[in-house]
Amino acid sequence: MGSSASGSGSSASGSSSSASPTSPSAAVQHPQKQLNPTNFVNVFRKTHRRNAFSLSRLNGHAGASIKGAFAVNPFLDIPSQLLAPLAPGETVRKNLLLKVENGGIDVDVHLIGEPPASAVPIARTELHLELCGGAENSFPLIAKIHTPTLRRPPFRATLVSRNGFTSLHLPPSFHGLLTIYINTGNLNAHIGLSAALGAHATILSEDSTSRAYFIGALGMGKWEGDRAEVRVERGRVRVQFSGGGERDLDGLRRVGWEWMGV
Repeated sequence: MGSSASGSGSSASGSSSSASPTSPSAAVQHPQKQLNPTNFVNVFRKTHRRNAFSLSRLNGHAGASIKGAFAVNPFLDIPSQLLAPLAPGETVRKNLLLKVENGGIDVDVHLIGEPPASAVPIARTELHLELCGGAENSFPLIAKIHTPTLRRPPFRATLVSRNGFTSLHLPPSFHGLLTIYINTGNLNAHIGLSAALGAHATILSEDSTSRAYFIGALGMGKWEGDRAEVRVERGRVRVQFSGGGERDLDGLRRVGWEWMGV
């Protein structure tokens, strides 16, 4: 199994691919299990719309949420016949694509694998996590990105949510552009950066519905091309560094998930 992902009351793999064992240096240790590497994961889940106090939630029925951990190696070659077809209009296959309708996402993403020793430019690792559905979708989206090695390809993380809380944990090695879009405006009321990350953030641009930061030193050598983009309707967004150096404020929101049977 290339990943560990589950929804309440169920367990499903992010992809069904087999891969040869990796060296110990490339393996990622999860607190409870070792995660095998995977690539081009495509998971979509949907459940019938329910309000926050529906009897089905109180009775513990499973929702469509995705929870778990993924070890993504963008250099892992997956046979094309094992991959899901690209969606209409898409030309670039995402290394990790998670979409949930009427549910939430709470995942750890470990980016592993080292680029080959060649002068060929390395494409960004593409991560896309999205909550879809109507305006009543107020489930949280929590994504923690980990990069165990500094010698890694750049990545682009895109988070799309509706009206729930969105929490993005960027690795301390992140060096690049962070753009946050709030459709309803009033940016200061909807965007929060942790003190540790904010100390490394420089505002590059802002308008009524978006704000762009550069994370890391400007003008200090080559920019490696990391990008993160968060798009929400009316929800709140918090961005911080991943790892043990920052306080994790997502726990109370997970308590709400458990109560609702998410």
